[in-house]
Amino acid sequence: MRKILGNVTLVLVTIAMMTVFCEIAFRLFMPISVTNVGYVDRPNGEKYGWGFGPNELVRIEKPDTGDVIYDRVNSEGWRDEERDIAKPDGTFRILVMGDSMTFGYIVAKDEVFTKLLQDKLRGVNPNVEVLNIAYAGWGTDQIFEALKNDGAAYKPDLIIYYFNSNDVLDNVWHDDDGKFGARKPFYYEVTDSGLVRRDNPRFIEEQSAVTRKYLISKSEILKRAWLMSEALKHWKREPYIYEPRRDSRILHFLKIDKDHPLFAELGALEEKKPFDEEKLAAVSVAASLTEKQAEDLALILTNISGNEIGLVSGNEKPDDFSGHEWKLTAALIDAKADTAKQIGADFAIFSELEEGRFQWDHEWRRVADDPETRAGFFRMNDFVRQTVEGTSIEIIPSPVPVTRAHFDSHANVAGNEAIAENLYRYITARYPAVFAK
Repeated sequence: MRKILGNVTLVLVTIAMMTVFCEIAFRLFMPISVTNVGYVDRPNGEKYGWGFGPNELVRIEKPDTGDVIYDRVNSEGWRDEERDIAKPDGTFRILVMGDSMTFGYIVAKDEVFTKLLQDKLRGVNPNVEVLNIAYAGWGTDQIFEALKNDGAAYKPDLIIYYFNSNDVLDNVWHDDDGKFGARKPFYYEVTDSGLVRRDNPRFIEEQSAVTRKYLISKSEILKRAWLMSEALKHWKREPYIYEPRRDSRILHFLKIDKDHPLFAELGALEEKKPFDEEKLAAVSVAASLTEKQAEDLALILTNISGNEIGLVSGNEKPDDFSGHEWKLTAALIDAKADTAKQIGADFAIFSELEEGRFQWDHEWRRVADDPETRAGFFRMNDFVRQTVEGTSIEIIPSPVPVTRAHFDSHANVAGNEAIAENLYRYITARYPAVFAK
């Protein structure tokens, strides 16, 4: 018995020592990251809800290929090159702020449009800097906080807010009773006296929670185990899924009615349970679909995030922008413009809602392509125009469509090049004395 216990102890001690050795070796020579969003317990996380620590690794996965890229944020936690707070004499400094589109959610650090824009502008004037302050998932409120706390210190000449269609709802996350309502340390309200900042008492729950993500982030071995489990789940995931919310898209794009045999075939499927290509083909054959109808059905039923939405057809009741979330977003935009004015910077807005985004949604059969639907799809830009009407805030046009990844609505490399080109055209035209060719 002593011999057995001794051997077991020896094995356990050996395993423990090997684990410690691997953890130290991975941490020193092969560190990895598990996120491109950041963490709550980093300095920027404590200020804004989530972020990266100085020089921390970021993990980027290209959705169309599965390729993984690692790069680092700078010493201030931003996905940008190292910057001096003090602006060098004669430098024209541009500060771009936003969320995942500005952060570069699915591209390498050198492929983000802010880096591409800086390179293009330096071809005309070498004394220009394009700074990037952004995190995926940020709302207008977090961007405003970051402008006050960090961005203003760089004394930019131009501030560009990259407006995203989800910013409006991001600004009222604190109203959510679930976990999202606890993820920001603050929130804003519009009162009779104006815009008011309030501490979010629920944020302490998020800070103090010992979550799975928190534990994983502390160990290089756990990071690798988690990524392997995620890869396995992705590999095993069936490519198609059905739920009735997609029926409106099926009706529109397949040009069928509710009595079509297809709906009987779909109704026989287990709702929200993924299935494979063979099953999809069987459904298409049983319903006597044409080749074009089968292709459209496959796009509508593809099992990717966000694809369960119904059809955007142009028949929806238009929002009059009178809700509190719209008023709050407008007030935050005004507050950012006021901050820009205080530091002597111009302020402009570039919208994510442009032709490239519309085409991406249409390719996935999410939106109809007619004048009414187009008008409804871009109505959020009407809100932006109404918000800045009569002010010095300018809206940056987007004549070059921004291409997206096939399996993700974020701009791919070509899309980032298109954004850089659109901004380049605006900036060189807006500041001809600075960028005289």
